[in-house]
Amino acid sequence: MRRQPWFVASLLALLGVLVLGSFPARAYLDQLDQRKDLARSIATFAAENARLAEEAAHLGTDEAVERLARERYQLVRPGEEAYAILPTAPPDPGQEAAPAVAPVAAVPGEKGFWSQVWSKVTSIL
Repeated sequence: MRRQPWFVASLLALLGVLVLGSFPARAYLDQLDQRKDLARSIATFAAENARLAEEAAHLGTDEAVERLARERYQLVRPGEEAYAILPTAPPDPGQEAAPAVAPVAAVPGEKGFWSQVWSKVTSIL
């Protein structure tokens, strides 16, 4: 049985079209996937943008500004007093407590080192 040349030629042509067509088809499918990913990203960013716009509108109110000023910057209104209660550090069980040392009081008639230096410099001039 003899094969006909047009059948082999058409089979090779069909194979060539399939090979050459697979590359653009793969690129097209990849681009469709990219478009879906980008659409999801856009939806996420739009939701985040709406949330931030709402937060910005809320931060423009006087109550929010006052709350932030009190919380972050410890500001008070005129006439109010601010108190800060600082926690004490718990004693370290491995170390003995250091004896409390009273600060050295300055003798009323004595000058400090820098005062003596300054007076000598100014007396020369």
